[in-house]
Amino acid sequence: MRISLKDAVGDFFETPEKWMTLLFLSLCQFIPLVGPVVMIGYFTRRFALTRSGSEAPDFKFEDFGDYLQIGLWPALAYFAMALFAMPLILLAELPVLMVMINLEPEPASFAPIIAAMALSYGLIILISLLLMFFGAPVVLRSSLMKRFQSGFSMGFVFDFIKKVGMSFFFWMVILWVISMVASVAGMLVLFVGAVLVSTLAMYAGFHLLYQHYELYLERGGQLIEVHPEVLRNVTGRPPLPVVKQQG
Repeated sequence: MRISLKDAVGDFFETPEKWMTLLFLSLCQFIPLVGPVVMIGYFTRRFALTRSGSEAPDFKFEDFGDYLQIGLWPALAYFAMALFAMPLILLAELPVLMVMINLEPEPASFAPIIAAMALSYGLIILISLLLMFFGAPVVLRSSLMKRFQSGFSMGFVFDFIKKVGMSFFFWMVILWVISMVASVAGMLVLFVGAVLVSTLAMYAGFHLLYQHYELYLERGGQLIEVHPEVLRNVTGRPPLPVVKQQG
């Protein structure tokens, strides 16, 4: 399995109504709380369907509720992890706070503030990347299994990190750098370009996660069972195992 950022972006444009899908997903970013959850749900269903032998589906508003239900559990799982990271983020802001407390009213004293802000910003970026690093397998498993608690299988999380974690971390940093540069350029187009770049970057990030899941399986990883509602309308017998519905 060869990891490819080009494929991660290019795969988005493999559907018949790709431009409308890009538009609808970009509009989702303006819907507070619900929008990103819907995007995760769409990405999950698209991944599951294409790897089960079906064509990549375009975003359909009639499936908005389905996307919301699929994306809800991984979003909540990631939010739960983010809550644990909040104390670390607050600690990362301490250098700025300490410098401000001891600041003397002199022009030269602004240099320590700049240094403290750079340190704090760097620590926050590092914490965010580590959250993504450990949160990715949680999101992957909880989204495909459509269960909140399924994502917190520590055996799967640490096995995923052990087998493909460093490669995933490397490619996500590359994607982050490229998307930051592209977003700055996109802001020159009345901010519309920045929104489109953000949408494509989010899709590419999930695609890289799915690529690494396939690499993980090639290296003897644990296969994730897929909830039948994620594979709704799939044709043929999916190669991905379907989790049995309870009750």
